Amino acid sequence: MFRELDATDFGAVVSMFPHKHELPAVAVLTRQFPGRVFLEDGGRATAAVVWVSGRWFYITGTVSLGTANNFDHFLTDVVVPMRRQEGWFEIYAPDDSQWDHLLLGLPGVAGVEKHYETTYSLDLQRFRAFLETGEALLDGAHVIVTEQPMPPLVGSDDSHRRASLAAEVRRQETVLAVCRDNGLRVAREYFVDVDTFDPSERQKGYATLAAMTLIRETLPNGDLPLWETMDSNWASRRLANKLGFRPHEAYPVYAFTLLRDH
Repeated sequence: MFRELDATDFGAVVSMFPHKHELPAVAVLTRQFPGRVFLEDGGRATAAVVWVSGRWFYITGTVSLGTANNFDHFLTDVVVPMRRQEGWFEIYAPDDSQWDHLLLGLPGVAGVEKHYETTYSLDLQRFRAFLETGEALLDGAHVIVTEQPMPPLVGSDDSHRRASLAAEVRRQETVLAVCRDNGLRVAREYFVDVDTFDPSERQKGYATLAAMTLIRETLPNGDLPLWETMDSNWASRRLANKLGFRPHEAYPVYAFTLLRDH
């Protein structure tokens, strides 16, 4: 079975998540972001699950003889009740045939789709070269940088956590695009989220301007952004490349849809 760990024991699991794209899991394990942690119980723990508050679950370890049965119970008893209202969730897992077989064959869900995502690291030389080209504001738009509060940690002192920053491109009071530090950070590395809300305002450079502004604002502190996107999202991949990001690693993600109660 998978048992939930107390926050005081999270540190023992950190080494099980060494990859850059697993930074959100490490953010939970180091008490930088809210979440829950589960370890496969037995004579020797072989698998661990980190729930990053929201829809994301990160799995690591090897599939033992009992893992399939244990994970089935974990899904039914823990994950489904947690995500029933939203109706879906995602699992980030090792790119391994055994995990693939287990996750694609889980009962009790309406469906599961596997796709690949990639984490990108910023090449500072390329980013600085991009800054020299400049980026014009269009149609009277302006940029502001705001602070956003971090989600609270239950039963923990939040004093060591700083607010995250967001760069917003606005026309008057309308937010056209935003790039934010989503709070998933470890040491100086953090993930960014980028969005242009109105589809009619896309392909106009607003997302580029927002991302450029946020990165330029945080670099003096030594902060380094990470970019993550689905491999099928060509617009996001083009923007990452334009800003100077380089692909770091690709990995499978399993998107689950839950059965609805009647």
